[in-house]
Amino acid sequence: QTPDEIAMGALEYDNLVYDILQDAPTTNRYDQIRYFNDWLTKHNSYSTAFNTGNCSSIVWSPMSALRGTTGPEGPVCEGYSRAFKILCDAVDIPCILAVGDAKGTLWGSAESHMWNEVMMDDSKWYAVDVTWNDPMTGMSNEPDESGYESEDWLLLGKNDMVSYNLTFAQSHPNSLIYGQDQMDKWDYDGGSLIADSRYVFTSAIGHTWLDSSYTVHSLSGQK
Repeated sequence: QTPDEIAMGALEYDNLVYDILQDAPTTNRYDQIRYFNDWLTKHNSYSTAFNTGNCSSIVWSPMSALRGTTGPEGPVCEGYSRAFKILCDAVDIPCILAVGDAKGTLWGSAESHMWNEVMMDDSKWYAVDVTWNDPMTGMSNEPDESGYESEDWLLLGKNDMVSYNLTFAQSHPNSLIYGQDQMDKWDYDGGSLIADSRYVFTSAIGHTWLDSSYTVHSLSGQK
């Protein structure tokens, strides 16, 4: 790519984020996260070319989801998740990318997947799967809306039941790519960081920021 193409891409990126944020609520994190999920699910549809082995690299980029894309160049899970994180970052909501082999039913087959985990006003982390909130099949005539956009996979805890006899932690187990020596160095047991159950919004929570007693494990091995 040329410097001019890179500059144009960066400008488009900034403009796309700016445009989405124009209608974002400023009331609280809960409303903002619901808005980001709603915008991404209603302006995109999962790539129709992903299973053909002939899809463009744009489907893995957050640009695909930030543009609002349908058809072959629609986002896959990585595009949805990275776009969601970018929007959360823009309004200072702590958000990370989570990866693993996810499945929707106890007897279903697992597949490589990416989703998000966010920290809410109660200083606890919750899971968000924008991709699974935007199913491909539906009754709508609009190419970017299936008619089944939902909040079923929004702000879940690890013990929430997502299917018959299946918890979210079992459905979406994190795949952590490091060895036992690194886990020992970080004093990390490999368990999920997210809360036990789904986030329940209450205006009484207010904005409680990360306190000094909270332990964060960074990729550089520092606590």
